[in-house]
Amino acid sequence: MLLLVAVWFFGEWRSGARKNQAEDRRSVAERKSGEEGAAGEVERAVGADEREGLARLAARERTEAEWRDLLRRRLERRTAREKEAIVIFKDDEAYRKFQARARAAGFFILRESAKLRAARVRYDTIAAVQQEVFQHVRDYEEIGANAFVDRPVRPVIEEDGRALAVRGELLRVLGVGAAVDRSQWGRGVIVAVLDSGVAGDAAFGSGRLRAVDVGLGLSPGSGDDDGHGTAVASIIAAGAGEVAGVAPAAQVVSVRVTAEDGRSDVFTVSEGIVAAVDAGAKVINISLGGYDTSVLLTRAVDYAEAAGAVIVAASGNDRMTMLAWPAAEARVISVGATDAAGRLAGFSNVGEGLKMTAPGVGGRAAWLGGERVLFSGTSASAPVVSGALAAVMSQKAGRSGREAWEILAARSDDAGAPGTDAEYGAGVLDLGWAMEGNPARVDLAVSSHWIERTADGAAGVSVVGGASGAGEVVDVVVQNRGGFAVAGAVLEIEAGGVKSRQVVPVIAAGASAVLKVPVDRIRVDAEGHWVLRTVVVAPGGMSDAVPENNERVSGLRVK
Repeated sequence: MLLLVAVWFFGEWRSGARKNQAEDRRSVAERKSGEEGAAGEVERAVGADEREGLARLAARERTEAEWRDLLRRRLERRTAREKEAIVIFKDDEAYRKFQARARAAGFFILRESAKLRAARVRYDTIAAVQQEVFQHVRDYEEIGANAFVDRPVRPVIEEDGRALAVRGELLRVLGVGAAVDRSQWGRGVIVAVLDSGVAGDAAFGSGRLRAVDVGLGLSPGSGDDDGHGTAVASIIAAGAGEVAGVAPAAQVVSVRVTAEDGRSDVFTVSEGIVAAVDAGAKVINISLGGYDTSVLLTRAVDYAEAAGAVIVAASGNDRMTMLAWPAAEARVISVGATDAAGRLAGFSNVGEGLKMTAPGVGGRAAWLGGERVLFSGTSASAPVVSGALAAVMSQKAGRSGREAWEILAARSDDAGAPGTDAEYGAGVLDLGWAMEGNPARVDLAVSSHWIERTADGAAGVSVVGGASGAGEVVDVVVQNRGGFAVAGAVLEIEAGGVKSRQVVPVIAAGASAVLKVPVDRIRVDAEGHWVLRTVVVAPGGMSDAVPENNERVSGLRVK
């Protein structure tokens, strides 16, 4: 019976090892193939009763060997801390029993989280873990590796000559005018930064920065990258000097989650989320990521959600079509990176579930020792969104982080493919629009020029500043970023030197319309390029609030 429970336990295990399941099945199938040949020899040598008994025994031994091997492979990973495990218990009684027997069973408890009913442990041998789980399998919800959660690799911006750095122009890039009074943005909102620790800096003024200890101390280390957390916090809330934070009145709680080796892990990040919530944070920024997860992280997100806190996380800098964890968690606001022109950064991870993009190329930020640096990556994009959430929350008493997120998503700049997509999510953050309270605002914008890729990913032409594809039509996306529906706008088109006009359909506030412009493939093939220029013109009598976004020019070239 105990073996059956163990089999069920591993069958239902919700560890981040889902990507290894196919490999597990293949390994099991290969072992079974070899075992079946031996079983045939045994069957011919014994009678029916003996065969039945031996079959049951062989099945039991085979199943036990398989789950022991599965457990070993789940724990012994290069992407996790060596000889460490995360142990998650089904109830408080199971947790207490484990505490009592842990050392005798070959475990040393490194950290505990009573609120998550979990422990981070070091084990003596894999055999000790296997024995413990086999004997007490009913006590566990999960036992798995303590996977690394790291600072995203610093992108080398010079590799992409098209990327336009933000530098000290973050607020302008976000659509916030120089005359706007931001002094109260973020007031009353606590934003937690789970990172390498945040150093005191003149940019934070006095009384707005404090720290919470989860076993790694209150201050940053002195390594080359230990200014990471300070840079992240300055983007959120710097209020003075050369760095202009998004929410200069917000409170910052620093939770250092990186160890002396510069790395964090799933247990520490989960513990940090709980600590941030307990410190009153309603926005939690995590500019870290990894490619494995755990039920523990799900529990931590549950804890934050129950307290009304939202989590913002970097999508990753690995040019992958998948999001890093915790950004990949469905309830987390995952953020990719764009440059100062709103174009997707080449290093930014994309994929299903990406929520938004924000500036993350060469923005000015604080560092250790009062230094100022140009900071790039989705590590820089995530705090832009965290600061924006704090700013929107501070506009109205009692506004939740989730309500603020809905405003940011609804008022983001549509980019890439029309509507929500895997590269830009809901769009590029437009804080000026999100904070705009004028229902009479008029703002029509040409959001993007888009050529859809073919099913096999082949591309015949590329749109500079847009997307690649082999389609014969460019989708011109016109977005209404104003406060009311607009009818009667016109799109002026110059395609390869040929001028035309199209009437823009009625567009509701916040919505987009797609107008199609045929590609002159004969000219593209003959000359190797083709230029498309579009300008949206508001109906007569309307004054556009942001005329700079009325026009877009794209160069198409043969790939």
